[in-house]
Amino acid sequence: MTQLTSATVKIKHAGKYVLSQGIRALPQEWSTSTLEGQSLNQVSAYLFPFGLSFLLPTFVSILVQEKEDRHRIMMAMNGLKASSYYLSHYVEFIAMQLILSLVFCLTCVAISSQFILRTNPIIVIFLLVLWAHIQTTLAFLLATFFSRTRRAVLVVYFFVAFSCIMTSVSDQIFQDGKPFAWFIHPSFSFFNILSVGITSSSRINGLYPLKWRDFAVGTTLFNCVVLMIGESIIFVLLTFYIDAVAPTEYGVQKPWHFPVSFFFKRRDTPQIQSIESQLATHQEASYHGAAEGDQDILEGADADVYAERERVRSYYDPAKAPLIIQNLFHRYPGKVDPALKGLSFGLEPNTVLGLLGPNGAGKSTLIHLLTGLYQPTSGTAYVAGASIRTDMPTIHSKIGVCPQHDILWGDLTVADHLLFYARLHGIPPHLEQQAVAFAIASVSLTSFRDRQVKGLSGGEKRRVSIAISLLGDNAVILMDEPSTGLDPAVRRVIWDIVNRVKANRTIVLTTHSMEEADILSDRIAIMTSGRLRCIGTSLHLKELYGSGFRLNISSKPGKLQEACESIELKVLKSFKYTRVDKFTNASTYEIELLNQDQEYVNGHGQLSKIFSYLSRPDQFPAIEDWGLSQTTLEDVFIKIVTDGDAALAMPTIVS
Repeated sequence: MTQLTSATVKIKHAGKYVLSQGIRALPQEWSTSTLEGQSLNQVSAYLFPFGLSFLLPTFVSILVQEKEDRHRIMMAMNGLKASSYYLSHYVEFIAMQLILSLVFCLTCVAISSQFILRTNPIIVIFLLVLWAHIQTTLAFLLATFFSRTRRAVLVVYFFVAFSCIMTSVSDQIFQDGKPFAWFIHPSFSFFNILSVGITSSSRINGLYPLKWRDFAVGTTLFNCVVLMIGESIIFVLLTFYIDAVAPTEYGVQKPWHFPVSFFFKRRDTPQIQSIESQLATHQEASYHGAAEGDQDILEGADADVYAERERVRSYYDPAKAPLIIQNLFHRYPGKVDPALKGLSFGLEPNTVLGLLGPNGAGKSTLIHLLTGLYQPTSGTAYVAGASIRTDMPTIHSKIGVCPQHDILWGDLTVADHLLFYARLHGIPPHLEQQAVAFAIASVSLTSFRDRQVKGLSGGEKRRVSIAISLLGDNAVILMDEPSTGLDPAVRRVIWDIVNRVKANRTIVLTTHSMEEADILSDRIAIMTSGRLRCIGTSLHLKELYGSGFRLNISSKPGKLQEACESIELKVLKSFKYTRVDKFTNASTYEIELLNQDQEYVNGHGQLSKIFSYLSRPDQFPAIEDWGLSQTTLEDVFIKIVTDGDAALAMPTIVS
């Protein structure tokens, strides 16, 4: 019948029309129920990627903030390893991302999302866990490139937005299919799987949600999963590598080739080879038989420094002395001039060493070596009998660190801080609360135990930092400028605490306050340019390097010149003096009462003459006030730092 009808139509219309067979759906009344949820499912292909990615900037900001606020360096100085640090954050970030994923799934159920309702739940869980893993490892890698939180957050938010936008337009860019290189970006791989899953579960004419067979070997989905897993491993390896070699404010930790250093032949500059060769020669030679080596390595050191090196060799026992520094030498990678040059000294219990020196003298480098941040180029040090080269875990349990700046978390309480660092020190759990209570009581903060740190004053925060350094059975405590920036009253409180806690401990105190060093230190060491220049008690250094006395005068307004002329003419004409300071209405003279052999010449009689002259105010009408004082530690420090080798009491080397 169909053929007859077709032939009739063809003849009648001269082949213009042809009848064909086919099946068509019957017309039906349109209903919105057929599209229920479909428009939302299509929009979700653009919304879900951003919803599952917006925690990435948060993860990066947490890591960078800890670097910027120096929390990470503080934890490292207290013994936290990089692997433990990243593992703890891995668990934290995975938990945060999975919580977000749970909220995401519940929201999808509430809005009847076909992707969640119709896709195999095991596949959904696998994909969300894999994405949490990718987000975490990617955050680790991205954080290594930033040192400022604001910049990091801005860049990573742009990175997330760019990834989501490019995903939404990828079908228009690649109309013939996405190339393999597109999926190298982990976000593009995951978003592609997400898009396929949403599209598959949203079809009206037959539903085909994702099945495990869709991830068969050779499929695009399989390649995306393999790429994400492989890239996460690469992210972790790159994180540890960049973390180890990237320059920071503390220097470059390791050379770029450290993972395969044994394949590289060392190619140091001739200057570096010469310095280290001299040091090696010096370490192997005896004290009396190494005159030339000592002169090269200990250039600028006085007789006390030489004697101290001999005591380190022959007297100090690492098993008994709390701290021994032996021929410590450190050079940062890429630098010719070493930061430390053959440092040697030893300390006994119940001793405070005041370590003085200008910026760049090597004080911070020494602290970083003692706390394990760096490995020394050569030489070693012993803390409570443990070597910094072979037994840092033991050292971290025996050493306390009070940094120059208060590195604290504002939202944690005083007790929270101490409990955290107690666990970091390895204090047994049943002794944690006892150790925390003792440390808090030692710095008189018992009433502030449960107060958040952000509510404390500057002096109270400083005491929290000191309390952290007191945790456990610490044989050695390193205090880096403990009273810097504090008012005089609070500074006195800090000094009282240091005097109390030094019992059965050895304290190394770095400071720029000569008054603080003079009051607190049993011994004082002065460093410049990585070398130890002198060491001894404050009184010994003053006697050795002091140049006499200081005369300070204050004139009546506008009469300083007249006052100075009268002093020089009537009082100082018979003395050797130097005018060292001159201000608007005040001036200072340095008076030497020494002969050519650097011995006092009837010092008391000479001082009596000065007092006798100045006790007649009618002879000095322009002078308002005056004072006479002995050489201070500050005078000694300035003389050694500015005058250099000429100021030192050089030893006689016996060849």
